[in-house]
Amino acid sequence: MPTILSRLVAVGIIAGGFALTGDLGRLASRGLAVLNARDVPAPPDARPAPGPGTQPVPPATPGPDRPPVTPQNAEFRPPQDGAERVDLASLAPGDRVVIWLAASRSSGGRLHRCLVFDMIDPSASEALAYEAVSLAADGSPKATSAPPRRVRIRGAGADGTVVVGGGVELQRRGVAADGVGLERIGPIVALGLIR
Repeated sequence: MPTILSRLVAVGIIAGGFALTGDLGRLASRGLAVLNARDVPAPPDARPAPGPGTQPVPPATPGPDRPPVTPQNAEFRPPQDGAERVDLASLAPGDRVVIWLAASRSSGGRLHRCLVFDMIDPSASEALAYEAVSLAADGSPKATSAPPRRVRIRGAGADGTVVVGGGVELQRRGVAADGVGLERIGPIVALGLIR
């Protein structure tokens, strides 16, 4: 009897963790998709190569069988013709704001960091945020250092806009964040806006 009870408690704790982070719905939908599948997927070696003009996104995080991701372009520099300011409230859902920051060179790493914000609710300044570690030729991110997280962005401009030379405050959002976790970043070296 204690064995069954301890197993039920362990399953409850795991399910509670998924519910707290908001992944329970995704896990349930993936589980149902697997249960309702009518065929067996091909092994990774037998899958067809991507079509012409498409490039696979490399894995974002290193693992035992994956090497660490390195930047695609060696320079990893911000654009010279970027925007001077971006008014977040004027954007539409799906617009992308790219913020370039100067990185410290103490570890011998890159000169710049590239933060990407995919706008979800521009009127509330909410976006999915992630750090790009590899960029395509057009400047769009190819690989990220971690999964995206939902944040609320507060710009340093007088009207809350994001400006070059200023900074931003990021407040984590979502079920797991509970509105806590304020992070200040800056100064901003360059801005990009992709609509």
